Amino acid sequence: YPDPGSLRTDTGATALALLCFLGAGQTTTRGQHASQVAKGVDWLLSVQKRGGEQSGDFYDSQQEGENASFYAHAQATMALAELLVLEPSPRLQQAVEAGLGYIHAAQHPRTGGWKYRAGSEGDLSVFGWQLLALQTGRMAGLQPPPGVLERASGFLDLVQLENGARYRYEPSSRSDTAAMTAEGLLCRQYLGWPADHPALREGGRHLLEEPRRPRWQAGRRNVYQWYYTAQMLHNKQGDEWRVREEELRREVKRMALLYQVGNVAPPPVYQLLWANLSRDKTR
Repeated sequence: YPDPGSLRTDTGATALALLCFLGAGQTTTRGQHASQVAKGVDWLLSVQKRGGEQSGDFYDSQQEGENASFYAHAQATMALAELLVLEPSPRLQQAVEAGLGYIHAAQHPRTGGWKYRAGSEGDLSVFGWQLLALQTGRMAGLQPPPGVLERASGFLDLVQLENGARYRYEPSSRSDTAAMTAEGLLCRQYLGWPADHPALREGGRHLLEEPRRPRWQAGRRNVYQWYYTAQMLHNKQGDEWRVREEELRREVKRMALLYQVGNVAPPPVYQLLWANLSRDKTR
């Protein structure tokens, strides 16, 4: 991967890998990779903090406020919550409840956002992963306390542009981006916007335009945007989703072959995108 970044977190990497396995139908008791899934789950549970201000946190560092911290924590919570849906157990439920509780407590009381440190005013990139974790928890029957989702909707109001059809990184950012727009629209779906909401339709059309279609080339490669756009369109279904799904499959499969030839592992979000596409095809 030509631009992998410099942040490192074993929690985040393990959680994304587990989401790939779960997306492919592998669990701790089912599939040829069950033992690897079980080891990954056990490791995440072993690093979860117990007691103190960071109780429930899955991040694999004691240093609060690092850029990767809330990304990694949300990804771990999301993975374990998804497994809880598939394989309920008291041990797993206790860990997921604690992980979700850490997210609830870290939300900014006024803006409704999340960022690198508990109580920060928030940015949409970190925010989206927290909301995905909360949504996966809801799928497992774990509802957030009153006010959490309402404050989250308020944060999206702060970062929206064009009546909710576009989104920016922070309330102070001057312009929207494709990745933040896709993330913001997906969050809006999980917070109750119907498929025919005018801003959702307009934002979806924007993301489907030629400059934002998936192409693995300099200036066009934006796997983060592809990941969120794919989920948003999948929730809507219809012709727009079918067209984008085929484009993604073609591009992701082509690049997977190139990675195999070069004997290089693709980036985790790329793998997660492929796992989601593969899982959808088996339904």
